[in-house]
Amino acid sequence: MNTSYTLVAVVLIGELEDKYKQVHRRQQDDLPAHVKGNTYYKYQGPGSSNNRYYIDLSTKTHTPVKFIQVNDSYFWVGLIWKPEGWFTSIKAKL
Repeated sequence: MNTSYTLVAVVLIGELEDKYKQVHRRQQDDLPAHVKGNTYYKYQGPGSSNNRYYIDLSTKTHTPVKFIQVNDSYFWVGLIWKPEGWFTSIKAKL
């Protein structure tokens, strides 16, 4: 018998505070439709660093997002790019 699992959310240990925490973006479109909601996966070719989940907000289109778990809560957060990688904070909760 083969069993497969999809990790739906990245788990952040402890609370997501006002401070920014680094996260890694998904490399493939592997979230179930009921989790994606209004988000969409954008594929821009093999090896592209822009193959990721996005959402269109009233204030900005193609906003990079990440689905995360903090304790017992699951939600999407917006991301910002810094030279060290992608980061988010509780202020970025969508």
